[in-house]
Amino acid sequence: MKWFKFLAVLAVAVVAVSVSPNAAEADDPILNGGGRDPNHVYSAQELKASAAKKAMAKRYFHEQRAKLSPDETEVTNILFVPETDAFKEKNDDAHRNYCGPAATKIILYTWVQNSIPLPTMNEIGAAELVDQEIPGVKNWRIRDYLNNWLAEHVNPYNWDYVESINSTRGDLKSFIRWDIDAQRGLESALWTGGMPGWPAGKDVRHILAIRGYATSAKRFTVHYIETGQKAQGYTGPNNTFYQQLPMADFYNAVNAHSGSNNSQVW
Repeated sequence: MKWFKFLAVLAVAVVAVSVSPNAAEADDPILNGGGRDPNHVYSAQELKASAAKKAMAKRYFHEQRAKLSPDETEVTNILFVPETDAFKEKNDDAHRNYCGPAATKIILYTWVQNSIPLPTMNEIGAAELVDQEIPGVKNWRIRDYLNNWLAEHVNPYNWDYVESINSTRGDLKSFIRWDIDAQRGLESALWTGGMPGWPAGKDVRHILAIRGYATSAKRFTVHYIETGQKAQGYTGPNNTFYQQLPMADFYNAVNAHSGSNNSQVW
């Protein structure tokens, strides 16, 4: 009798698990978003390119910081990106890991605006292997896609995008000022726990595009874009497209879980 009861309970548990796999997957951080690839072995060329750009960005950042007024006057630079469905992940399960392609498309827009047609989200996703890899898109694939597409469509282009990992808060500030002041977007991978518009307990890998900053002698605010909708777990308020966070809070998300998703393409 006891065995019969045990088997009956086990059967109910199996049915309960099998009828709603999407719900289980949606809360599994391994199956969401993307960003840093823990298995990617960086070549000497990749490391050299990242280090060289980082050194230039740091010098530039300190030069610009020295010009800030001590009276807390803010310097602001925010790139315009239109809020359209073309830059949002589709609100369905098939596109719930498309934050990488969405960030990619936004970055491309900051380069060419409406001067030439942009690839579709599905075209970018296919090239970045969004449906073939877990978790989501790898940041080095986004880097390679950006460089290849821009080299084909922008002249001159110097293969500008690199991937940096294990970035400090100071590094991230310098990356943002370097790219935004050059009028081009960048992206960062992070974790969604505690981010605006993400429900409590929804802590998954994520990639988003950065479009600007506001800075003073004592503050630095990151302006970024959330491309997710309800299917991706992002609830707003009202699916807010334009978001901003103080750098301290933004970096906490970037460096969460021992920096396991601390990666930027810039």
